[in-house]
Amino acid sequence: MKRFKLLCFFLSAIFTFSFCSSGNEDNPDSSLEFTTSPQLLVDHNRSFLYSFSAKNEANTAITYQVDIPDWLTYDETSHTISGVPDWERLNSSFTINIEASDGDGSITQRKNISVQLGEILCNAAFGDPASSEYVLPYEVGESFKLSQSYCPSNPNWGHHNWFAYDFDMPIGTPLLASRSGRVIAVRQNQRDDTRVCGEENYVFILHDDGTVASYVHLTLNGAEVAVDQRVAQGELIGYSGDSGCSIGPHLHLGIFRQRGPYDRQYTMPVNFTNAEGPLNAANGLVQDGIYTAK
Repeated sequence: MKRFKLLCFFLSAIFTFSFCSSGNEDNPDSSLEFTTSPQLLVDHNRSFLYSFSAKNEANTAITYQVDIPDWLTYDETSHTISGVPDWERLNSSFTINIEASDGDGSITQRKNISVQLGEILCNAAFGDPASSEYVLPYEVGESFKLSQSYCPSNPNWGHHNWFAYDFDMPIGTPLLASRSGRVIAVRQNQRDDTRVCGEENYVFILHDDGTVASYVHLTLNGAEVAVDQRVAQGELIGYSGDSGCSIGPHLHLGIFRQRGPYDRQYTMPVNFTNAEGPLNAANGLVQDGIYTAK
């Protein structure tokens, strides 16, 4: 834990959070009281920000002592604790401990704050494509239009708050593994053009680092791999289709951080080392761009 100590003076105008007052937690006989309380449930990958304050009846000097985890920072000027609870802290909690003293007494505010699954950060940087571990999921020399990119602003689009790509391609287009791994799920018994969500054909591949690639909307009997089969990057895994929740023949590709749950919050930004085509400022693929596998 990191510990800070600072002398400050209570000001007549105190910014008070909308959360309930923490009250006098340690010394009920002291006139000291905290006028703020942190949010007790925060999203992963979102900034935790807590500006605290305390007051006493005499308006005398107050000192603060702050104990926080190493990944948080404390600004002694603004009395603000901040930091981002990343994936390692998902579904766990952290504690902040603040002691306020004024010479006559002291009080302590100790709060356990839980980290819950939140939405993805759509403005995340994708990194240099030259360093990507992925290649486009189709044969070298082929070019396809990206009909839907990641995180469209319109909430009616299917990839709203998803890191996922839709490549328009004719039914029966050969699909290649974007990265080597082990096949963990296959479905290929659904017909094309049913427009029924939940009836998608797919192949899921688990990579050695625990991430998972999902190739969705394959054609009927369009898988060329089986569960537990090891596949190399660029190896044929199946054929594109139009199965399930689809508005036309295409391949949906998404990369997940782990093997389930396959919720959109677990999708990851990805680009491709062999893709020739436009990129946005974050190095992600752009909607309506044409991408050629080099």
